[in-house]
Amino acid sequence: MYPKLWPSALPGVLMFFLVLVWFPTDCGGESDLGIATRHPVIPTVTWATPAPIAYGTALSATQLDATASIAGSFVYSPTIGSVLSGGAQKLSVTFTPENSAIYATVTASVTIQVNPVAPALTWAEPSAIVYGTALGSAQLDASSGGVTGTFSYSPSAGALLDAGTRTLSATFTATDTDDYTTASASVTLTVAKAKPAITWVPAGIIARGMALTSAQLDATTNVPGTFVYSPAAGSIVNSSGPQTLTATFTPTELSNYEEVKVSAMLDVLPFGVAAWGDSLTVGDQGNIDQGSFPTELAELITLPVVNEAVNANTTTTIGIREGGIPTYATVTDGSIPATGSVDVTFPDGWAPVTSRGPAGGVGGTILGVHGVVTYDAGTYIFTRATPGSAVTAPGSPQFVVDTPYAAWIPIFWEGRNDSFDDSWIESDIAAQVAFVPPGQTYLVLSDINGNDPNEWAGGPWYTDIVSLDNQLGSIYGSHYLDIRKLLVNSYDPSQATDVADFNHDEPPTSLRAIFTTATLANAIGPTDTVLTVENATFSIQNDAVLTIGSGQNAENAYVVSVSGDTVTVERDLGGVNSAHEAGTPLSETDPLHLNTKGYQIVANAVAKFLSEYASQTGK
Repeated sequence: MYPKLWPSALPGVLMFFLVLVWFPTDCGGESDLGIATRHPVIPTVTWATPAPIAYGTALSATQLDATASIAGSFVYSPTIGSVLSGGAQKLSVTFTPENSAIYATVTASVTIQVNPVAPALTWAEPSAIVYGTALGSAQLDASSGGVTGTFSYSPSAGALLDAGTRTLSATFTATDTDDYTTASASVTLTVAKAKPAITWVPAGIIARGMALTSAQLDATTNVPGTFVYSPAAGSIVNSSGPQTLTATFTPTELSNYEEVKVSAMLDVLPFGVAAWGDSLTVGDQGNIDQGSFPTELAELITLPVVNEAVNANTTTTIGIREGGIPTYATVTDGSIPATGSVDVTFPDGWAPVTSRGPAGGVGGTILGVHGVVTYDAGTYIFTRATPGSAVTAPGSPQFVVDTPYAAWIPIFWEGRNDSFDDSWIESDIAAQVAFVPPGQTYLVLSDINGNDPNEWAGGPWYTDIVSLDNQLGSIYGSHYLDIRKLLVNSYDPSQATDVADFNHDEPPTSLRAIFTTATLANAIGPTDTVLTVENATFSIQNDAVLTIGSGQNAENAYVVSVSGDTVTVERDLGGVNSAHEAGTPLSETDPLHLNTKGYQIVANAVAKFLSEYASQTGK
């Protein structure tokens, strides 16, 4: 406290003066009397925390809206129009009062939250694709509007989608995760069903009268499924020239593939070659190196070839099936039922089918009713093709066989099963030749003899065979082919057995069907008749020809009996009887039928005949 200098009874005015001196009303600075310093007044600045903004929003008066208790000016940092990065950002302001002599400049700040934004994705709906098309950049092409980052697609590139309307999704992750959020988009994609690729160029040649097979109905495709053909397999083609075949393909996956209908043109020839005969024509005899002349012929010519031969057929049975020889059936109870089957009988030896075949029977009609005659354990059965009215069949009406190959070029090779009855054979072949349409060619092949002393030159059966061949050659002239002589002359002079066969005037051993090969287990002398064999590929059979050795030391023997590995033979069937060492090769051959090489010789001769015929006629 200051010392008391004045009397206590000073006037009131003086007391007031003293108060003003000691307690100035302004802050800061000195008083007029220089006794005290005054301080500036701090204004009140009010600035509420702004609401969060999205990244990319320019600062405006909405955020920069501080107020003061007195007049003055505001300067903000960042300034109005500024764009802030994402996250919590500091805003500052400096307030300058108009009356700066009294009021102080004030600063203030607030924090504003700048929220990241989702990039604006654009993704046009892709064009439709076909099932099987892998997703790629043409479909997965969303854009982020210039924002740097990466897209993740679902389904991903390379995916194969099922047919239908499918949703594609994209997730975009920006590189700048402070300013941008993850964004997503989706579009729809139409996946159309795929059309299977069908390839169909019928490969198998066919002629009028033939049934369609897999050789013609051979369309292929690139997807699993089923073909249905029209006409169907087994249908007989009755017209020549271009024929339209159709196929409907039904995919296994119908949800992803279309059903497709395609067509192909098949050029049907007016005729082919029909090989008629017995086991010589059937071929495929033996177990090794099998063949048949129709098979070999089909490789040499451009006409289709059918093998219509049946084992053990006589010329009569062959003629009935070919159509040249009529036959008559007796129907059980004299009536063909409206549906199903009925037993029939034929004169002995005049049935169209035998126990050897044809396997599917023989088609034909009885009194206008079409059906098939089959053979079952001694009984002949006629089965109607379609239901109808019952038909009375008294007596023995004719069974008129189907003749789908009537217009084809026939090759007749028959007679071995007719007990060398030359007149009967000649009559039957004549009936078959008479059935050949006028203007169509045909060919008759000679009979051949086998490795049997009775059929060697000078033997009784040899005389019959050669006599028949001479008669056939005389009757048919240019339509006759002496296949026997051609085979005889095709012997191998390096083989002693073939040389012997040539001297016997028979087709050679080297051209005959082979049943088995083996080796000699023990050495034998020139007169031994009991052999032990080993390493046999198939069992040796009785009544076969066993060729021992090869080359100039080869000989043929007749198999009398077989017991395990022990074989009893008769020597002197051709070749040179000599001693043979253990390990000598053995081969069992058929006395009559041919192997592939033999059938090739026959096929070559037939092909030459047909080629000359085509050259002469232009067919």
